[in-house]
Amino acid sequence: MPPSEPQDALFFALLPDPDVAGEILALAKRLHFELDLSGPLPAPERLPVSLTPVGAYENLPDKIATLASKAAGAVRAHPFEITCDHLISFVGDQHPLVLTCDAPSNIEVQNLYRQLNAALVKTGLPRVKKTAPFPHLTLLYGGRPVPRMPLDPPISWIVRELVLVNSHQGKGRHEHVASWPLR
Repeated sequence: MPPSEPQDALFFALLPDPDVAGEILALAKRLHFELDLSGPLPAPERLPVSLTPVGAYENLPDKIATLASKAAGAVRAHPFEITCDHLISFVGDQHPLVLTCDAPSNIEVQNLYRQLNAALVKTGLPRVKKTAPFPHLTLLYGGRPVPRMPLDPPISWIVRELVLVNSHQGKGRHEHVASWPLR
């Protein structure tokens, strides 16, 4: 019997506020048209900045969510500004078009990323090999590659919470498992 495909992908994310989510959706619509991309546009609730993966599971074990929550509770960070400054396509069947957050001003994002990964390891969760640059925000699945390009103007917002997301693979649905305010 072949192994089952993962149905749940757990990851930590940073969510844009509703106004910025609207700005991101408008950008996705414009790029969809200008770049003649074939993939569907995202729903507003499916615009997380993927910060770090926890793992992929056939069925998400409660213990994994509990350990991830424990790790998030150990993180200390104040609200901060994040800036998405480039567009790039990832390699793959659907060529996801993503916003990357490479701006030098994103030092707080990198600090949060490092703290969170250290806390995940301390809980005993295995280190997950990143398969994509983090942090990033998937705009849409384009159907063809798009070269890296600067985003002008960049998109910024204040991050106020860390969110644990379960992406139900192949169902186009994200479940927010838990969140932690940054203070």
